[in-house]
Formats: sequence, structure tokens, C-alpha cells
Amino acid sequence: QAGAAGRPRWGPLDRPLETADGYLAVAVDGDEMRRRFEAICGRAGARLRSRSAAEWELLLLDAGVPAAAVREDLAALPCDPLLGAHLEPLDAQVAVPAAPWRLS
Repeated sequence: QAGAAGRPRWGPLDRPLETADGYLAVAVDGDEMRRRFEAICGRAGARLRSRSAAEWELLLLDAGVPAAAVREDLAALPCDPLLGAHLEPLDAQVAVPAAPWRLS
């Protein structure tokens, strides 16, 4: 939905959602996806603080709702099971996105 001056109007599910131990990002697009999300997490994610982000991620993915626990410790990304394969070490302390991406 567009708001004033054509800017998008953000809803409660359009930003990271707080869980018991961190944040969860979800992609709830359309009525069917919203129904799936709410069947698991309650209206607007009311139950999210009762479990960890990793637990919610698995439950939502099993229901076909795209979700990911937000990674907050950037130093741990090279060891992350989902993201680590997409990084390559630049030196002993720094990793960068693997090809085809280049940052300077």
C-alpha cells in the first residue's frame, strides 16, 4: 500500500519481529500467507516472544511462510550454516561476499 507522497505504508510484519531471544524477519505477502503466519504466531505475531527466533523460523518454514532469524553478530557470519557458504575470507578477521559480488 502506498501512503503520503507515494511512499510505502509499512505494516507490523514489514520489519524484524521480536522473539524470546532476538529478531525474526518474515515475508508475509497476501492474505493466504498472512493466514498461515497468524495460525502459527497469532494475530500480528502476538505469540512470538514465547519462543526463540530459530524455533519460529523452523515452524514458519514448515508452513510455507518465508522466515529467517536475524543474524546480529556479524563476526559469526562466516560460521553461520546458511550464510557462511556465501562468504570468502579476505584475511584472518574479515570475510566478504563470495563472487560474483565485489565490495570496495
